[in-house]
Amino acid sequence: MNCPNHPDVAADQVCSSCGKSFCKDCVIEIGGQILCAPCKEEKIRDMKSGTGGPDLASPWARLGAMLVDGIVFLPVTLALFYYFTFVKGDTSIFQDFVPRMLLPAVLWVVYEWQMLAHGGQTLGKKALSIKVVAEDGGELTDEPLKRALSRQVCSLTQALGVVDILMIFTGRRRTLHDRFAKTLVIYWKR
Repeated sequence: MNCPNHPDVAADQVCSSCGKSFCKDCVIEIGGQILCAPCKEEKIRDMKSGTGGPDLASPWARLGAMLVDGIVFLPVTLALFYYFTFVKGDTSIFQDFVPRMLLPAVLWVVYEWQMLAHGGQTLGKKALSIKVVAEDGGELTDEPLKRALSRQVCSLTQALGVVDILMIFTGRRRTLHDRFAKTLVIYWKR
């Protein structure tokens, strides 16, 4: 069977909504569903109206993913602590304060940015079957770096960090860093 839009190309993708077959250039993945152009438009209209959107990840799944990422990142944190405390001999927490604070933050941003840019999931998000997607439910493009940087800025400034975390209990469960990067966190069954 050939694609209705491209008669010379095989239709190897099936729309999750209407069931029609299309070529890979005529479909898009939104929230884990393969959709053709008309169905994609309908899905986006539904999402904008607040109905039919993706299955948003619970605050507890997001917290669990963050804890798993923290455990994954723990060896890096311990190595930096060991270096500054025992190798450099810094006995005061205020000695080399900027590198002690910025180096782990920069490494975390790079970790999160690269993991999200290559699949929308950090190791913690993979473990809890959740994924970061663009606001319209599509795959991420330039959002991963914005999201990683804004999350780290919120974390480093204590007051914004608390507000950022509490925003997860709003209607669409979007934190400040989700709003800045225009992302959603959804359950991902793959």
